[in-house]
Amino acid sequence: MMGALAAASLTCQALIDVVKPNGQKSPVSLMLLTISDSGDRKSTSEAVFTRAIREYEQQKYDEYLEAIGVWNLKVAMWEVQKKELLKVLRKNQRLSLCCVEIEAELFEHESKKPERPRRFRMIYEDSTSQALFLGMYQDGSSVGLVSDEASGMLNGRAFNDFSKLNTLWSGGQITIDRTSSESYQLTDARLTVSMMIQEQAFLSYMSRKGEQARGVGLWARFLVCQPKSIRGTRLMTTFTSSWQRANDFSERVEELLKRNSAFQECQAGREKVKFSPAAAVRWMEVFNEIELGMLKGGRYERMPDFASKLADNMARIAAVIHYFEGMEGEISLDVFEFAIELGFWFSDQFKGVFVPPSQLEVDSIELYEWLLARRAKDGRDTKKNEVLQYGPFRMRKKEVLEPILNMLSEANKIRLDERRLGKVIVRICR
Repeated sequence: MMGALAAASLTCQALIDVVKPNGQKSPVSLMLLTISDSGDRKSTSEAVFTRAIREYEQQKYDEYLEAIGVWNLKVAMWEVQKKELLKVLRKNQRLSLCCVEIEAELFEHESKKPERPRRFRMIYEDSTSQALFLGMYQDGSSVGLVSDEASGMLNGRAFNDFSKLNTLWSGGQITIDRTSSESYQLTDARLTVSMMIQEQAFLSYMSRKGEQARGVGLWARFLVCQPKSIRGTRLMTTFTSSWQRANDFSERVEELLKRNSAFQECQAGREKVKFSPAAAVRWMEVFNEIELGMLKGGRYERMPDFASKLADNMARIAAVIHYFEGMEGEISLDVFEFAIELGFWFSDQFKGVFVPPSQLEVDSIELYEWLLARRAKDGRDTKKNEVLQYGPFRMRKKEVLEPILNMLSEANKIRLDERRLGKVIVRICR
């Protein structure tokens, strides 16, 4: 899924913007982080989904090499002609002759300086921020930082300009100031980021720079996942598996790459993807649900930075899927429901990676394991009073136990059944 989203985001971001139901226009570029160890097939997955992009880039690069050779020759010829015109100008000045005509020729000649051909390049891997931004300025302003072994990317200089990466995610303008050459601006640029990294390398980065990146809001823009490894279970039983869907995916990528190439040449305006009325109502409901979740005790109390970007990311996912799949008209409710499900799953993953468990969560895990062990021992459910008498020591107070039981009940791990005389049975849900 992360590999597919990265390729889809990269090929769609230059062609469309999403108009959220509140009227705000937003880029559809996604930032993706996958934490997974060696042997989990990060490289294989990334290669499947970016194959068409890399092949198309190589094809265009061969064309670029031919074009740059012709351009170098044209520039050399242009320089020779300029030198000759300057000679005439100097001679006229020395002889005190009229220079108006030759000056006009020089200005006209300057306006005809051969324009450097633009290289079609979308994927940057081990790049400094200076090289990345210059490439976006000179060649194409819609690119991706993509790596299946991103420790080098995180530890390199491409990931140091946190504020500029944040601005690019939002679709804003950034200025690159240089002392040794001309400064420049990137306007309306688009950047997809897809990093796959091993857990130890990620933890090492977080110990050095992670809090700084979180503090300036960079990680809040990322969709994060750390899936459980399935190494050791991927047994082959047949050779009849089909790659047809992967081939279909690559064909769609290639089709969109051709549109990207045309967009780069003519700088056409992006198509605006809007929500259907039903999807718009649902987006507002989800937006409000997320907003309320940032209150004390809410789902996002300890990760408001991520939550504040979640509805936007859901809109981006929906627009990318809608356009990549070739759907007509507005974003449907079904597509947006899928984006909602995926977005909420990403929020749980973000919490697991960036938000250490609260004391209440730690206690609920401990109590649940205690209840399971007790039932395994004597085969019966436990009375609430027994928890207060014999349970984990710090939970033998009613005011401590109540919120823990409520959390387990809301998570559908236990059910509280009231009996006569006010007795409560704690039943483990099967």
